[in-house]
Amino acid sequence: MQDIVSTYSLQELKEELLADLKLFIREELEFDDKLNEELLTRKEAGAFLKITPPTLHEWTVKEIIPSYRFVGTNRIYYKKSEILKF
Repeated sequence: MQDIVSTYSLQELKEELLADLKLFIREELEFDDKLNEELLTRKEAGAFLKITPPTLHEWTVKEIIPSYRFVGTNRIYYKKSEILKF
C-alpha cells in the first residue's frame, strides 16, 4: 500500500469532501428535474403552438425556440415549459 502525503488537516479534508458531496447532490437533483420535464416531439410542439412543421423548423434553426437532441439520435424535442412561454 502506498502512503499519501497531504497538506490538508483532517478537518479541512472533511470540509472539502462535504462541499464536494453537497455540490454533487445538488447537481444530481437538478439533473433529475430535467429528466422529469415533459418533452414534446416536433409534431406535438407544432400542434401545441398551432404552427406548421416548416415554421417550427425555421424557428428551431433560427434559435427562436430552444430545441434538444439526445446523443446518438436525430430526433428533436422541445421542453413543454419553454413552449408555454410563446
